[in-house]
Amino acid sequence: EVQKSQKTIEFNIFLDLFLPNIFEIQKKRKDKKSIMEDEEVETIQNIDAIDPLLMYNDSDLLDEAETLILESEDTDSLEEEQKRLEIEYLHEKFSIKEPVFGPLNYLRAKINVKIKLEENKKLRDQIRILNNLEGSTKRIEDYDDFYLKLSTVNEDAMLSTEISKVNFLDDLDSHIKNKNIFKITISLKNLQRLGGKSNLARRKSVLKRSIVCPLIKIDFNSNILFRYVQSLAELINNLHLSSGEKEIFFKEQNFIKSISRQLNCVMKFKDLNSVFITPFGFYDQYRFNIEEGPVLDHNFEEIIEFKDYFLNNKNFTDREIKFLLNENSFFGGIPYIEQIFYIFKAIKDYLKTFIPKNDDPRLHLFQWENTIWRIKYLIKKLKFKKDIREVLNRKQNTDEKKKEIQILESNYKSEARIIKAPTGSGKTVIFYIDSLLHYFFLKERVVIIFPTRLLNLEMFQNLTTLIYFLNKHKMNITAGLFIGKSSFKMASFDKKSRNFTLIPVCPECRSKISFSFNTDNIPECNSCHHKLDYIYLPEQISKVLPDILVATPDKLFWDLLTGWYAAGNLGNFGAQVIKCPNCNQYSSFLNKEQNNSYVNRESQVKCMHKDCNAKIPLDVIKVERKTIGFIILDEIHSISGLTGIFISKLIKSLKLIQRKFIGINNSRSFDIDIETGTATIAEEQKFIEKLVEKKVSSFPSEEEEYKKYFLIDNDNIRYRILVLNNIFTSLRRAFTYLNLYNFKSYNIDNKYNHLLSSKYGINDLGLGCGYLYRKNDGYAVKQSIFQFSKGLGFNIKHQNELNSQNLLFISGNSKQAEVIKFLKEIENKDISLFLANQVVSLGLNIKGLNRITLFGTPKSMNEQIQTIGRIGRSKTPGMATILLYPNLPRDEYLYENLHFYFLNCNRLFESNPIQNYNLYISEILTPNLFLLYLNSELEKNYRYKMKNYSRQYWDHESPLNRIIVKFILLVLSGSGDDFTKKQRQKIFNIIKTTLMKIEQKLVVAGQYEFVNDILNRNNLIIKGIRGTSSQVGIKINE
Repeated sequence: EVQKSQKTIEFNIFLDLFLPNIFEIQKKRKDKKSIMEDEEVETIQNIDAIDPLLMYNDSDLLDEAETLILESEDTDSLEEEQKRLEIEYLHEKFSIKEPVFGPLNYLRAKINVKIKLEENKKLRDQIRILNNLEGSTKRIEDYDDFYLKLSTVNEDAMLSTEISKVNFLDDLDSHIKNKNIFKITISLKNLQRLGGKSNLARRKSVLKRSIVCPLIKIDFNSNILFRYVQSLAELINNLHLSSGEKEIFFKEQNFIKSISRQLNCVMKFKDLNSVFITPFGFYDQYRFNIEEGPVLDHNFEEIIEFKDYFLNNKNFTDREIKFLLNENSFFGGIPYIEQIFYIFKAIKDYLKTFIPKNDDPRLHLFQWENTIWRIKYLIKKLKFKKDIREVLNRKQNTDEKKKEIQILESNYKSEARIIKAPTGSGKTVIFYIDSLLHYFFLKERVVIIFPTRLLNLEMFQNLTTLIYFLNKHKMNITAGLFIGKSSFKMASFDKKSRNFTLIPVCPECRSKISFSFNTDNIPECNSCHHKLDYIYLPEQISKVLPDILVATPDKLFWDLLTGWYAAGNLGNFGAQVIKCPNCNQYSSFLNKEQNNSYVNRESQVKCMHKDCNAKIPLDVIKVERKTIGFIILDEIHSISGLTGIFISKLIKSLKLIQRKFIGINNSRSFDIDIETGTATIAEEQKFIEKLVEKKVSSFPSEEEEYKKYFLIDNDNIRYRILVLNNIFTSLRRAFTYLNLYNFKSYNIDNKYNHLLSSKYGINDLGLGCGYLYRKNDGYAVKQSIFQFSKGLGFNIKHQNELNSQNLLFISGNSKQAEVIKFLKEIENKDISLFLANQVVSLGLNIKGLNRITLFGTPKSMNEQIQTIGRIGRSKTPGMATILLYPNLPRDEYLYENLHFYFLNCNRLFESNPIQNYNLYISEILTPNLFLLYLNSELEKNYRYKMKNYSRQYWDHESPLNRIIVKFILLVLSGSGDDFTKKQRQKIFNIIKTTLMKIEQKLVVAGQYEFVNDILNRNNLIIKGIRGTSSQVGIKINE
């Protein structure tokens, strides 16, 4: 921005450039298209340069160059003496022990630029060159076209510069008054000739990457008001525009791009008239100052002080306070306020395990206020349930009851809630608090769904600690891990030590000594003998029905919708169960023996578990339904497309089948509450409404409210993002060496560690992650790291750590035991480097991880921000390095628009496409839903699982078949204004057609075959929510 009276801009550019040393080697080559006596000779260009960004000595490259020189045998080849000199030159360059740029020519130049503002013509510049190699000074006169010439081994390399300026406000609307902002473009090109016979594509490719690591400093010596701008919003504020004019600026895409391009690699100096520019860019992400809530101090130690602190009119109304002082009939008459008190005590002790000893645990303000909201919401829901029961129990006619219930339902609507908060801000604490509140207020079970096994394992470990602190106060709550299909006990069992490795730290004594299974098959601490008798593994879930489940959507889908072991699994989803007093395990009434006893109203029923077989007296033990009433969906940015529709139908199936189980009267007040969390998704409210078919509220709700809880701290950097263009080597090779040298610098080089520790107080940069979003790249880099490490002088210990058997690559294909081993090594700090793909980007909190290297730009902005958000969670700033893919549009865009890209990431978050209905899904999911409804009828007669006895359900002329059609149509139909009657009719027709196909398969099957087996044998049942098209026969014309 220049003063209005100014007519010229003057500045000096200081260049430090590295130009590649290109060898021309004559080599014979046969022309395959024609056979000629005189063989055609082609000039081969071999760039023997070390990647300046990795700074390593490459003996393989040296050998290759030496071989090329020695193999030159034709008459036009180099003389023997010249060969010898070139080889010596190579060895001299490569033998330098300190990290160097390699055989590159170095150029320093000063360019003096004068620009007349009233002209938009090509500029004429005076250039003074200082050539450090030759030690001479050259001067190029004032020509329109000019070159900087620099001697290389065989010929000259030529550097061309072009400088132009444009007033980029000229094309905008006339109401913009400020016309004194100029964009100045400086282009540098290496014009090294590649030989007369090189094709154009090759010429362009090499020219594009032939200037290595230019470092540029610009000193303005004219009357310029130069402002370094990292934020686009800050720039627009500097233009002195009205709010309406600023909004126009934001909509001008060309304007935004023109600004952001010049910000690509600019760093600010203290002097406002100086700028430093590099070909790599970096961006600093500042921390959020999260507004603090109450300290969990003495007010949370005793119930009396807690009541005085918590129960006030600032938090609750008088009616709500009165309610909270009442006794909770679900839990033996304990007052609600006392249960809340114990939740806070447990949260206080839980938070202490994550903070330094001298720090006071406290909730953030957004966590505290959400807790108050959740309690108010649950009070309202309890009152609604009570009012519904009172209406149903009145002696009124059905129509009058129906009207009163409709009035109550209009005043109360179950809603989904979105928690919007930055990564690492503490959304999980909210999920835990809300889960406990829901369970204690309503005695409905809770499912917390995380998208990956790895995240489920970590969150289950944290939940175990929280449940431990709750049960210290005799709250008697249980938790279960619900993932995978195979035996999880075997996966979490270390065969060598014979220890249970799932829980890395004992909640009681905090020791890292492993657990062992005792004689009762319960994990017991080897140090203090604390028993983990309040947590359960996947194979135990249907037997104990824990109060809180940590689950993957795949596992829920498998147990609910595939029909596998319905007799045991449906008790987990609302079917009737009874608890055996002998083994404390639940039995359902869906098996033959139990069903006969219950249907025939016998006095006792046999426990269905083979290791018990006790007789359970029905007149003493109460029959229960353990319904799931609260679902938490975390990392919703990972849900989209068909997977998102499957999850939507999974939730709806669970709600409707539980309503069927509990009966028409009780179902009027039953609904599943939904809570979700995200930091990186666009239009999240519309997305959640489609996903769960509910009214949705966001917290914080507006941008201004968001600022109330999360303020950017401009003096505190959370992480730095370094963006590098790869030079003169493959991306995989560059990525491998970058991870190796980081490993060496942070874990072996004592001088470097001493510098970080003594000067900056940084001691926890030892753990690094190499992030690759393609699995094939991950497996290849895993092998390369070990191979390349052999030449770097690592000792046996470090080579062993980098061995392909020990170096972990964590992905969705990793075995359970491998994932558990990874989490344990992280906890014990036994690992310094690991490789991973998207599974680590989904909410995982990896202790001590402050460095991450990305193999190219991830496929979405959501994934990129989530991945980088794994670092800088502690007080130590993190470092993320992105090695860009050459010639990929997304990577090129990031390189050219670095600051715009990261400063406006909230605008660039992708909106996940989802509809809550789909014709393809309707067809392939209909058999699963048919089987779900049929299995739910097993309570009436266990024989319905057999073909001959279930005819009334699958015969298309049967009334029960029409009921099944209605049930499936309810699940598969969409909601909202965009779901029409025509679409509903299409789905109805698909359901009828599919059920007719099922009927055809059942008709020809054996009389006493299980329906489940028949449908599976004919590949009609979908086994999971991902990759379903590979499991179903699909014809192109369909």
